[in-house]
Amino acid sequence: MRCSGRSTCKVVFDPAVDVENARAEPELLLDRHSMPLVLDEIQCAPELVPALERRRRSCG
Repeated sequence: MRCSGRSTCKVVFDPAVDVENARAEPELLLDRHSMPLVLDEIQCAPELVPALERRRRSCG
């Protein structure tokens, strides 16, 4: 994970560790990072998409 000076975090999934964690606990991954959040290689963890949609709906 990298965070820029603008408080934007970028998550680049490590296939051996991060993908399995993101797939098993997508809400936990989102809780760990502030928004806005860039998810590189999100196709490796498609379980994040419904979690992101739930967050978007709950925010407005």
